[in-house]
Amino acid sequence: CLLMTTDPGDLVLDPTCGSGTTAVVAEKWGRRWITCDTSRVAVTLAKQRLMTASYDYYDLRYPNEGLKAGFIYRTVPHVTLKSIANNPEIDEIHAKLHPAIAAALGELNAALRAQPPAPYVVTEGGRKGAKIDFGAPADKTVTLPSGEDARAGALLLWEVPFD
Repeated sequence: CLLMTTDPGDLVLDPTCGSGTTAVVAEKWGRRWITCDTSRVAVTLAKQRLMTASYDYYDLRYPNEGLKAGFIYRTVPHVTLKSIANNPEIDEIHAKLHPAIAAALGELNAALRAQPPAPYVVTEGGRKGAKIDFGAPADKTVTLPSGEDARAGALLLWEVPFD
């Protein structure tokens, strides 16, 4: 959980330290930490665990200057929505994966037309709230708010339910 919810250098508070697991993990992953407990036994146990734990060794950037010069360490890319949206390779990824997705959607719509279930209420996109009748004629179309035509008895990519 610490890796998902904090960044290196963040402060982690554990008001019920118990055996000190949160503090040990925070120290291991480069987070600052504060921990306390009402039990003297828990505090003693956590202190002993923290003092005897071994942590990864990091090389100093300039060993002669000490800790203030910083460490030599690896960084991992921080993935953000902006980096996904501005991905220069997105067209290549789309060209590679779209045929398989389109084929799977075609198979899904064919299976739904072969044995039509009850009409499906669309929850996303331009047809949100509309019912799709999978038994509708294959040539029947509807016009989306964007002006595009779509088959009336078939799901579009973004209308496929997750479950």
